[in-house]
Amino acid sequence: MTIIQVRQSKFAAGFTMAEVMIVVLIMGIVTLAGLPLLTTSMDHYRLKGATEEVVNAFQYARSSALSSGRQTKVIIGDSSNQIFVRQYTISANLTSGGNQLVANDVESGSYELMEYPLKKGTNYSISFNNEDRFRGVVISASDFNPEDEVYFDSMGHPSHGGTVTLTLKGQQMVVTLDALTGKASTSD
Repeated sequence: MTIIQVRQSKFAAGFTMAEVMIVVLIMGIVTLAGLPLLTTSMDHYRLKGATEEVVNAFQYARSSALSSGRQTKVIIGDSSNQIFVRQYTISANLTSGGNQLVANDVESGSYELMEYPLKKGTNYSISFNNEDRFRGVVISASDFNPEDEVYFDSMGHPSHGGTVTLTLKGQQMVVTLDALTGKASTSD
């Protein structure tokens, strides 16, 4: 083997510092160019997730009312940026084995927070301000505020229909609750 062959193979095996710097620079430019697209995409998925959470609250309340025979209500506060699902519970203890029930106990009761179906042991109370997965999402308008919450009866029929509008950085999605069927749908 000659000296010339050894030197050529020695230099052909690696990269120069300039080549490495150019590749790193190109990778940085491509990353920076894609960052706004990634941010917009993440915002869209946050808004879509929050919208699905509103739909899920309606569906869960409706199915719970149907399966339990007890009135269930959903509160979606635009001023509080929160969702609550509550079910009516009577005051009387029906399993006490007593001969008589007090009429006031049977006819009175209260709405208690239901358990969140995806997190056992947690109440169905979601605050968009405290959930990282919904960071920045705002309930900008709701027909189901604490003054006018929607009730689902034992047949799954809502007390009224309406809309909930969610926004995030100029993007907007609307959830509509049909007053006749109780079905929730979304639109961009």
